Amino acid sequence: MFDSGICDSEFKDLYTRKRWWLGLTQGQVFDKNVDLYPDRECLVGEGARYTYAKLKEKVDRLAYELVTTYKLSPGDKVMLQLPNWPEF
Repeated sequence: MFDSGICDSEFKDLYTRKRWWLGLTQGQVFDKNVDLYPDRECLVGEGARYTYAKLKEKVDRLAYELVTTYKLSPGDKVMLQLPNWPEF
């Protein structure tokens, strides 16, 4: 976020000082939580409950499909706009 030039240095300094930004991607934060809390529930919705480990399986399966089916490579950008539901 900060390295892309989207945010000015004032926000970068504030977020860094308050430790809201630790220099990690969302994927890195998620993987860390999987390592620390594999059996803890992380996503709950109507008719669905996922632990970090189970959600990691689903995320990895989706990533595999994106790479093999759509030939995505590291650095390619993908945007999704879906509701905040477990089906997403």
